[in-house]
Amino acid sequence: MAKKLILKLDNTSECSMIGISSHLKDYRLSFNINRKLNFQLKKLNDLEIIKGKNNEVQKYSLYHYEQPDTQNIFYLISNNNPNGKLIPSQKQTDYFLLIKDVINDQRKNKIVKTLKAIRNVLMVYEINPNTIKNIDSILTEVELQGLDIMKKGKYSKKQT
Repeated sequence: MAKKLILKLDNTSECSMIGISSHLKDYRLSFNINRKLNFQLKKLNDLEIIKGKNNEVQKYSLYHYEQPDTQNIFYLISNNNPNGKLIPSQKQTDYFLLIKDVINDQRKNKIVKTLKAIRNVLMVYEINPNTIKNIDSILTEVELQGLDIMKKGKYSKKQT
């Protein structure tokens, strides 16, 4: 009998996740994050996730920033949609700050502390991505959005 090899990819090994509870709208929160952390979060097309019994497409706001000196990529993702949460197990979380690539604990703690200082941010805490049930599909969708950004960036550079 032939043996099967199963390849299991672990997308969570090189990412960190910070949960944010806030009553701010996504554009106000991203503005404040940009100001306080000296980021340049930019709005992308909404993250589209197929959910539910009817395979409905649910949209969640998505912002992107790539830090040039560290090569970290930051995504601000809304957890709220009129039809439900992106990650239902994180009911208290309104937004996720997803950090792609390895980031040291000191820098991560500074980001958390700075986020806590933003007015109308109620709570900020680190989330272990391995505890989220459907994190692989979400990370895949976010990565696809990131690839789309890189493609558009390369095309615009060639044209100039």
